[in-house]
Amino acid sequence: MRCLEKDPLRRYATAQALADDLECVQRGDPILPEGLPRWMWRNMRRRPSIAITGLCLMMLVVFGLVAWAYRPAEPVDREAAAEQR
Repeated sequence: MRCLEKDPLRRYATAQALADDLECVQRGDPILPEGLPRWMWRNMRRRPSIAITGLCLMMLVVFGLVAWAYRPAEPVDREAAAEQR
């Protein structure tokens, strides 16, 4: 039915998109709605090295933010902290 939509924006953008959905139907998998998640999934399958690189960069950012959030607190007055020791 999606191939027969009157509105061109609601039809398949490429023949590859139609082929991907037909493969899902043959395997018995659900057809994902078109949008950002589907675009990301298709591109991760086509370019796994770029997807892995992006995932590693995202993990570095997350771990960096967590490490920054849980860093030891620095004393406000270093002289006062030195006197306490």
